[in-house]
Amino acid sequence: MKCSYYCNGYCFWSGDTGAVCDKIAYGTHKCIKDGYCPKEQNDRELKEHANAIIAEEEQKRRERFLFRGKDKDDGKWYEGAYRAYDDTTYCFKEDYDRHPENTHHTIVFSRMTDWGLPNQHLQSEVIPETVGQYTGLQDKNGKKIFEGDIVKVTRSNNGYSPYTQTCVVQYDPRSASYDFYDYCGDIDSVEVLGNIFDNPELLRGGKK
Repeated sequence: MKCSYYCNGYCFWSGDTGAVCDKIAYGTHKCIKDGYCPKEQNDRELKEHANAIIAEEEQKRRERFLFRGKDKDDGKWYEGAYRAYDDTTYCFKEDYDRHPENTHHTIVFSRMTDWGLPNQHLQSEVIPETVGQYTGLQDKNGKKIFEGDIVKVTRSNNGYSPYTQTCVVQYDPRSASYDFYDYCGDIDSVEVLGNIFDNPELLRGGKK
């Protein structure tokens, strides 16, 4: 009887291609030549693959809450957790309207100091209009794609030569997802060119 565990016609039990093997139920075979058991390795690889998928999904889950914003003083961009807080609690909405500076918008982030030493945990007060969430996607160069980014999208064209289009990344509450403005359609590749705050000239008719 042929071996019940084959890989491209190779019999792991006898070491011969297509040879007859006396091990029918490979799941009970524990003493394999050179200590190698294909079933045990297969089970281990499946577990490692499952753990890798779980880790990847957990990373994606954390990245859903990654934001960026432009510092109101030095103009630099920071990525981290978004936090808004008020200096004073007012009774009426009109009071908040009269004191817009009462609300602070910040990006909280960590910075390495040196190997083996505690990291610094910092926050940057940012311009609220510039705050955008990470989409969970990266462009063709591995760059993170955020709300407000201007991207060059290469689209399929029903079998004809593909063409490119410049789009703005924005959140669509109707589909609860991030879409590319101007109905970019079927996408082959995406490249981040800039963003609407630093590079408005990249948009048609935009001025810096």
